[in-house]
Amino acid sequence: MKRAWLFIFASCISMALVVAGVGIAQEKSDKKGDSKEKSTNRLPDNYGKIGLTDAQKSKIYAIQEKARIEIDALQKQIAEKRAAEDKEIEAVLSPEQKAIVGKLKDEAESKKKEAKQKAKDKKESAAPGSKTGDKPAAKP
Repeated sequence: MKRAWLFIFASCISMALVVAGVGIAQEKSDKKGDSKEKSTNRLPDNYGKIGLTDAQKSKIYAIQEKARIEIDALQKQIAEKRAAEDKEIEAVLSPEQKAIVGKLKDEAESKKKEAKQKAKDKKESAAPGSKTGDKPAAKP
């Protein structure tokens, strides 16, 4: 029975890694200006070159949508499993250790927020038309 659960868990992790790869690719395409609507109906590589009919395309899109729904459910299960794991691990700690971990997590979150704000400020200051990012006019 333990082996079966281990296999199921390993399968979920494998799917998560595959999905993570797809997610990274999706983020990259979103940064290029693609909208999410366009990316939901996307043929696999090279399929657009083989003269698919509209019916074939519709079937492919339906298959992709079904897979997306299943993958989303698996991702939710993985997130729930990770949360349960974290809770179990935390139960092993003493109250003092829990307090230290909580403090460390808060500090890490604070640093993360600061870094995010700095990046946002830097981006805004470098944006065209911003007062702080404008260069002085060159002398003639």
